Amino acid sequence: MGTTWTIEFWLNANAASSTAGGGIWGLLNQGGWSTTNSVVVALTDNKLAFLSVANNANDDVRYTEPTPGLWTHVAIANDAGTQKVFYNGFEQTRVSGNVGTASYTNGTDPLRIGRLSPPNGGTLNGKMAMVRISNTAKYAAAFTPTVTYGCLLYTS
Repeated sequence: MGTTWTIEFWLNANAASSTAGGGIWGLLNQGGWSTTNSVVVALTDNKLAFLSVANNANDDVRYTEPTPGLWTHVAIANDAGTQKVFYNGFEQTRVSGNVGTASYTNGTDPLRIGRLSPPNGGTLNGKMAMVRISNTAKYAAAFTPTVTYGCLLYTS
């Protein structure tokens, strides 16, 4: 994905991440929490966290966690190091961490959805839906989240 991308999904956690065994629930993970140049998005310590400094795997950016028990559209947009996080289309304020390039170039490890890579554990206590990863920074300002991503839904 390089340094310009968007990761978005719908999230409904059953409880706050502070209740997680081991203190972390993986949302999207490629290679473990401490793998450099790989996708890492998680809920931990009541925060949404993702790796931002690709050459320092222990430096993450954190935002207040979405409210448990409610479906929330989460979008993380990175435009060559300019990062924005949106919940239901509204930009969030970073609460900690260093903003870096967030260059995700590890294309060999599998991407896990709803958990950290083994043996780290960290399976999400909740649900995720409509995960989309794009190689463009889709959002720069407030927006209305989509519920279809261009998918055709057929009912009988």
